[in-house]
Amino acid sequence: MSVLTQIKAILSSTSNEELWSIVSALQLNALYESIDATDSDQLEACCSILDRLFGALDVSILFTAFTSDIILGLSHKSPAVNEVSLNQVARVAVAYPQHLASHLEILQKVANLIGHESVTVSGKACKIFTSLGQNAEGLEAIFSNQILPQLNEVMSRSDGVRLRVYEMIVDIALLSPEALSRSSESLFLQSLVAELNKKDVLIQLNCLELLSKLSLSDLGFQFMESVGLIHRVEQLFISAENGSVSAMLLVPGILRFFGGLCFTYPKEMCVRLELFMKKIFSALDPHLGDGSEFTDIALDSIGLIGSTPDGKMALEKHHDSMITTCRYMGQLMNDAPSARRSRVLSVIAQLMHLQVESQTTELLTITKDWFNHLLDSDPLKKILAVAKQPFTELHIPGLEVIKSLALLPWGQDYLNCQPGFEEYILDRNTEKSKEGMEMKYEIVKMLIHSPTASGIFSSETMLRFKTFELQGPFYVPMQTIVAFDSA
Repeated sequence: MSVLTQIKAILSSTSNEELWSIVSALQLNALYESIDATDSDQLEACCSILDRLFGALDVSILFTAFTSDIILGLSHKSPAVNEVSLNQVARVAVAYPQHLASHLEILQKVANLIGHESVTVSGKACKIFTSLGQNAEGLEAIFSNQILPQLNEVMSRSDGVRLRVYEMIVDIALLSPEALSRSSESLFLQSLVAELNKKDVLIQLNCLELLSKLSLSDLGFQFMESVGLIHRVEQLFISAENGSVSAMLLVPGILRFFGGLCFTYPKEMCVRLELFMKKIFSALDPHLGDGSEFTDIALDSIGLIGSTPDGKMALEKHHDSMITTCRYMGQLMNDAPSARRSRVLSVIAQLMHLQVESQTTELLTITKDWFNHLLDSDPLKKILAVAKQPFTELHIPGLEVIKSLALLPWGQDYLNCQPGFEEYILDRNTEKSKEGMEMKYEIVKMLIHSPTASGIFSSETMLRFKTFELQGPFYVPMQTIVAFDSA
């Protein structure tokens, strides 16, 4: 062990040029074969030495001179040794994916490690395949007759490994139209959809999450439409609403799935998914009494959909329900537990967020109407009071709402008329965290660069804002120290 420690120390102080001459003369397979996986100190030293030696090599020659050594590492019984070789394969996957694509034996070994019990090892293996999927030759290799059987064998090992492969395939499918086409032709995506027909709720929920990810791309959405996935999930939702116990357990996942669709395609989906919209609005209507279980998911869905201009327009088509929702959020902002109050504030910030280029008269009217219905009088006063609290979980979301308002002409008018706002936003002593300092700075910066703020705030106030901006987010005023002569 002392010899290994000495070698490790020597290598750490040796240049890459010198190491290259050393590596070329070594028989690394002897080092692999001598590793004792039960001796943690020796294992760590050997892996460190291998990492250093391989790291000195140019990526272009890794597979030229050391293919057999890398395969030895991928086949080794120790996860730490597997990681050493995976790190080198990952370098090639990024720099020369077409080169890696031609080494099918290495890819078979990597595919096998996707099923490894070590999350680190399996994660590195999945990442290599995802990197390879960015290249046409890489896609050809991944979905070749040499690799597909290995992936199918790995998937058969356990539910967890099967879901891991599905996640990797979804990540690959999102890379390009060709990648999605190959993922579909290989029937992996169809198999993922078919998992929803099984009775294992945990697997179904995981699959819904992966399919939500897939829907973020237009081609992914088209694939889901082509296999009738959205209709299938709607049927599961209807079963849950009709009292099916197994389907009821899926409702949180179904709501998140539909929420993602409505965020991505608000004009179409907020109309088409009528039952979903009814569910989230009923969860935010205290008079209906069925909101307690799904309140947080419903809040997240409303915030997600309403974070975009099209989403705001889609929500406003349910005007009465939105007004009820806003009033309920105002009620929660007053008396809910801290975690839910924090969530409500974040949702309000999303609903109020509207970039200058998207500020049509209609959208400004909608956001102002929603804000005014949060409380019977002066909701900004309440939000400012929350922002002044020292608790980060409330303080930061409160500032997020103010930041959203700072973009809006009517929001700027409200801020200007709010007693104490200018003094608070310019008072650096209220902020103890980096996040709070940066948030205040961003608010002031937004007001300075807004095309409407100078017509709302006084010139003196705008000058103070500009001074604040020039000083930067972390400015600390100099304190005058007066020295007294003891004599």
